[in-house]
Amino acid sequence: MVGIINVQWFDNPGAVLLCYALQETVKTITPYVKIIDYAAGGGKIKNQTLTCKIVNKLKYVGLKIKSARRIDGMPYYIRLNYRHDRYKEFRSRFLMRTESFTNINMDILADYSHYIVGSDVVWKPEIVDSDHSYVYFLKFAKKEAVKISYAASIGTSDMAVLEPLKNKYRNLISYIDYLSLRENDSADFIRALTDKPVVQCIDPVFLLKRDDYLKIFNTGRTKKYKPDKYIYLYLLSPNRDAILFVKRLASEKKLPVLFDLHTTANMTLFHELGKKGMPSVDDGPIDFLENIENAEYIVTNSFHGTAFSLIFHKIFYTFGHSNAGIDISARMTDLLGVLGLSTHYIKKSAGCIPKHIDYESVDRKIEDMRKYAFQFLTDALTS
Repeated sequence: MVGIINVQWFDNPGAVLLCYALQETVKTITPYVKIIDYAAGGGKIKNQTLTCKIVNKLKYVGLKIKSARRIDGMPYYIRLNYRHDRYKEFRSRFLMRTESFTNINMDILADYSHYIVGSDVVWKPEIVDSDHSYVYFLKFAKKEAVKISYAASIGTSDMAVLEPLKNKYRNLISYIDYLSLRENDSADFIRALTDKPVVQCIDPVFLLKRDDYLKIFNTGRTKKYKPDKYIYLYLLSPNRDAILFVKRLASEKKLPVLFDLHTTANMTLFHELGKKGMPSVDDGPIDFLENIENAEYIVTNSFHGTAFSLIFHKIFYTFGHSNAGIDISARMTDLLGVLGLSTHYIKKSAGCIPKHIDYESVDRKIEDMRKYAFQFLTDALTS
């Protein structure tokens, strides 16, 4: 039996869709697979000054006020609840999971012959520097179990962040038998800490093809009205350059902008986009795919927004993203560099807009990486 551990418990389209894609791929190698639903990890509680506590309290009050705003006749927080329900429905319908738990000593962790951890940022610094590393580096597993990382991501190449954690990484990766990372920089960082082979594998969402995803479209939800042609703006957090860019693109193409509104921070897009903007709040993972599939253009600062734009052969523009002051854009720049699409990583709102993508060439490169990744999984799971 194969147990897969990643962050599918998080209400993010990339998190659940990569888990689905990895599950479906592993099933073609062995039918005995289960998602281990360890629903925790990734944050640290830091000591706060009184000033920080006051500022955070004011932010919390502001968020509560914004959450009461009515969108399409319904309070925002209720629409977010609907969004959460759609993620729960997707997991229930498409993911073969254990019961959900957060206790790292649960017996449920120990019943597998093979374990896969990944993909996504399961090896980010916050996890390495916390008790959750016990799970995400498979320290709990029996000695005889085969332990695999598939396209694990560290999330940053900032050595100022990583250097102090080198010894922790060195110790933790010693528990893994088959090591694969998602980004070049992450793979290079881990190679320097071990004598074991370390390879780079493509994100799990690329293990499936467009037609595989089209099969799960239209699975029962009655969709609200959306225009026939639109630009899809998917931002994990506001990016000033991306907003200026999409406004320019919308004016040039005379198209409305469908924008994702899963965070209150993105409320600023109401003001920025005005009548051209159309909020999308309660979309689940399949709606996210359909929004990309049906869009004329995509503007995003999300890795998986970029990935599915590639899978669905869309014209897209990717911007940088940071989290807690750490630049986590390496995953996008690395992917686009490998595919020869670095011009679609836009650093400023001004400048030349690339209009064409040679998807025949892109598909060939992705297919080569898909075959390599599948062979890596096959070798590890049949060992």
